[in-house]
Amino acid sequence: MTVVDYDRVKVIEGQDITQWTDTELEAGKDYYYVVRAFKRFNGTILYGDYIKISASTLPKDVTGLKLSSLTTDAIKLVWNTSSGATDYDIYQESSKTPGTFVKIENISANSYVIRGLAAGKIILSEFSL
Repeated sequence: MTVVDYDRVKVIEGQDITQWTDTELEAGKDYYYVVRAFKRFNGTILYGDYIKISASTLPKDVTGLKLSSLTTDAIKLVWNTSSGATDYDIYQESSKTPGTFVKIENISANSYVIRGLAAGKIILSEFSL
């Protein structure tokens, strides 16, 4: 494996150190790392093969959620976009089992209209990324 596109972020020396934590990550980003072992022998450094691993951080939480009534049977949910989010799951409280939320939609936009509501009823919704 050629490692031209990577910046060296850390050299760890010592047989007892087998882990490292990257503390400079941003929300909602993908990260790729390569690791290889090395050994100093007679003034030369001998390298093992690279191994590659990737990870992704969680997106930031949704903020600025607002609810507005469009008609007597529809409401609109609007929120600030979340750094690193690609989609939003919309959940609505189950009418059959209060306290239980059921996923009603997966969207990539930062607003959603819920239609077909009974006039005068309160709706509780929840988001996940």
